[in-house]
Amino acid sequence: MKALKDPNVNMIGVWGMGGVGKTTLVKKAAEQAKVDRIFDVVIFSEVSLNDDLGRIQGEIAEALDFKFKAETISGRSNQLRERLLKETKILVILDNIWARLDLGELGIPFGNDRKGCKILVTSRYEHVLTEIGTDSLNIRVNTLNDVEAWNLFEKMVGDVVKVPNLLPIATEIAKRCGGLPILIITVARALRNRDDSHSWKEALRQLERFQNAEFDKRVYSTLELSYNHLRSEVMKQLFLLCGLLVNTDYAVEDLVNYCMTLDSFKDIDKLEDRKNRLHKLVRDLKSSCLLLDGEKNGFIKMHDVVRKFAMSFAGENHNLFMGEYDGEFEEWPKMNVVAKFSSICFPHNYIHKLQEGWECEELELFILHSKNRDLEIPNSFFRGLRGIIVLDIKNTIIPSLPSSVCYLKNLHTLSLDDCELEDIGIIGNLVGLEVLKTCNL
Repeated sequence: MKALKDPNVNMIGVWGMGGVGKTTLVKKAAEQAKVDRIFDVVIFSEVSLNDDLGRIQGEIAEALDFKFKAETISGRSNQLRERLLKETKILVILDNIWARLDLGELGIPFGNDRKGCKILVTSRYEHVLTEIGTDSLNIRVNTLNDVEAWNLFEKMVGDVVKVPNLLPIATEIAKRCGGLPILIITVARALRNRDDSHSWKEALRQLERFQNAEFDKRVYSTLELSYNHLRSEVMKQLFLLCGLLVNTDYAVEDLVNYCMTLDSFKDIDKLEDRKNRLHKLVRDLKSSCLLLDGEKNGFIKMHDVVRKFAMSFAGENHNLFMGEYDGEFEEWPKMNVVAKFSSICFPHNYIHKLQEGWECEELELFILHSKNRDLEIPNSFFRGLRGIIVLDIKNTIIPSLPSSVCYLKNLHTLSLDDCELEDIGIIGNLVGLEVLKTCNL
C-alpha cells in the first residue's frame, strides 16, 4: 500500500511460488486502493500462459468502457496508450505473468511516458519481473508462519477442529501444509465439518506421503506448471536432483559432484567451471521459488511441499526410485522395473539385505545411506550396474569393496562417508575416478 501511494514508484512486482497467495494479495490491495481513493480506475487482467495480447488489450479497454477502432495489435496499442494517458490516477494489474511481456507492444505507458499510470505485476519467477522492468521494487510473498497457517486452517475447517480428539491431528495436518495457503485451504475444505477421526488420519497419511490425493491435486498441478516452465532442461534435472538430496539445509558445494549425472555437466572438465554453472542454476531455481536460502550462507533448502512434489513427480516421470526416508525397506521392485531406473536412492533406510542380479544399464546415480551398518554388499552387486557415474554409500561396515566395482568404468565420484573400511585397494583399478570421499578409513 505504501508503494501504491508513492508517486515515485512506477512499477511494482510481486513474486512467489505457485499457490502462495499473490493474486489474492494484489486483489485485496486493489480493493483497499479504491477505498482510500488512491486511484480513479483500477484494472485487473490475468495474463496467464497463453500471453494473448489481444485478449489483454480487450479486457483493459472494457474496464475503461473504450472501444477500439483498429484491429491489429499494434493499432490497438497506440489507441490504448492514448486512452490510458487521459487518466490521471489509474492502476493496471497484470496477474500471473509467465514470460517477458512487452508493455509497449501491449499499449501500456511506462517509464517517463507513464504520467498517472501505475503498473502492478505478479509472477512466479523473479527473473520475469526483472525482464519487464520492475527492478526498483520487487516484493516477495513468502509462505505463512506457523501461527498464520494455523489461523487460516482453523478459519477454513470450522468448529470441528475444536473436537478434543481431533485437535492433535489437526495441528499436525496444518503443520504438514508447510504454510502454503492453497494447500491449507484445499485440505481444510475437504475436512470441513467432518468429525470422524478416520478421515483426519487418512488426510494426514496422504499429506505425509504426498500421494496426489483428491484434495491436493490442485497443489500438484500448480507445482507441475512451475516445473514445466523452467527455462532449461538442466534446471529441471537439477530441481529433481535436489528433491533427492535436499532434506534439510544442504551445502551448494556438496551438489557439485552429483551434478556429473546431469547431461550439461558431463562435458565440463574444470571443477571451477562446474561450480560456477551450478551456482548460476541454483540462483535461477531460487528465482523460480523452487529452492530457498538455507539458514547458513552457501546452503539451500526446499519447501517440504515442493520436495514432496519433486520426489513424486520424479518417481512417476523420470525413472527414479526412492525409498521412504528413515523407513524400513523390505519389498524390492521387480527386475523389469529396475532396468528402467536412472537414479536409485535409499535415504537413511534400514535394509536387511541387498537384492542381487540387478540389470540396469541406464543407472547413473546410486545412493545407499544405510541405517543397518552391517548391511552386506554382495561381490557381484555392481556387475549389472555398469553405467554408474556417482556412487554414494554411507554408514556401512565394508571389509573390502565388492570386486564388481571394477565394472564401473564410468564412475566419476565415489563417496564412502561414515563407512568402516579395511581393504580399498581395488579403487586403484577405477581409472576414471576423479573424486574420492572417505571417512573413518
